[in-house]
Amino acid sequence: MSYYSDSQLEALLDDIESDQAERKESWAGDTKSKGRQAVCAFANDLPNHNTPGVLFVGAKDNGTPSNIPIDDQLLLTLSDVKTDGKIIPPPSITVKKRVLKGAEIAVVTIRPADSPPVRYDGRIWIRTGPRRDIANAQDERILNEKRRFRDQPFDARPCSSAELGDLDLSWYANRIEIISPGGPVGMVMTWTPKTDPALIKASLSPPYPLRAGQAGRQKKHAPTTAW
Repeated sequence: MSYYSDSQLEALLDDIESDQAERKESWAGDTKSKGRQAVCAFANDLPNHNTPGVLFVGAKDNGTPSNIPIDDQLLLTLSDVKTDGKIIPPPSITVKKRVLKGAEIAVVTIRPADSPPVRYDGRIWIRTGPRRDIANAQDERILNEKRRFRDQPFDARPCSSAELGDLDLSWYANRIEIISPGGPVGMVMTWTPKTDPALIKASLSPPYPLRAGQAGRQKKHAPTTAW
């Protein structure tokens, strides 16, 4: 995980409209529940920033330090957010004491979850601008789609950084020859791998199911596979 620098954290502190930062003056009373809601929302990352969210403990709403003592007990309590079983699945977080604006502040960094939606006490929390909110049905569908996409094996995912120039067209030109482009059941191709001098002929079956009455036409026009 990439950590924010001090200057980046101070910029988040000052940006009171940011949807990637939450500020708490202390960790007492109902602040504990609201802080967990923020952690859950950052883990869901509905805006799809793909960058960590930050929970500041020891900062006022306007970004100025509240000057509370940041001791080991507070840091341990904040670390328990990950493992106390109230947020499912457990989020990936780091807890550190940082000196920002001349004062000590506890910084909880929350990485976006790979398998959203993340729930706190059974509810899915998200960020709607600078505030926390409960996900509606459409928000939940979006988060489920993110999980299904990330659950795919790596070779089934698109490579977003690839460009047309990355394709080795000569590889295909030396191996594939189209014999019959089209037809009711696809196209017939020949493939000549360099490691095998034998000529392999194969047919590509249609990627759609046959409707009633098509079986006869498929049998009439079906290509043969020769070895």
